[in-house]
Amino acid sequence: MAIAAIMVTTVTVATMAIKGKIKASPLKITANGKNYGKPDHVDSDISFSRARSLAVNYGLVGYQALPPGIAKNVARGKPLPPGIAKKTLPASMINDLPYYPGYEWRAVGDDLVLVALSTAIVTAVINGVFD
Repeated sequence: MAIAAIMVTTVTVATMAIKGKIKASPLKITANGKNYGKPDHVDSDISFSRARSLAVNYGLVGYQALPPGIAKNVARGKPLPPGIAKKTLPASMINDLPYYPGYEWRAVGDDLVLVALSTAIVTAVINGVFD
């Protein structure tokens, strides 16, 4: 009985999809093969300790944290606030960070941030790397 109900449901959903009554949302596979259903989501493959050791090696420490009101707007899934002080990282440090096509690593306050180039959406934040 349960198998028959599943088969009927599957056929009904498939028929509705063919007729255009169900719209599929666009999904994107992330860099590591996981599907999160978010168009601007990349799962970064770097830990705080690795990012911090790179910052220390390149002398990029002592940065000031952002004011609390601005810092809360630098969050994954949100666009990078306009006018925020973003620092480009040295090319040698960028080469040591994971590379994702269409994304760029930036220093924002004392945080390491991965930003989508086309939309300026923040996709990863590692807090306190440049503290």
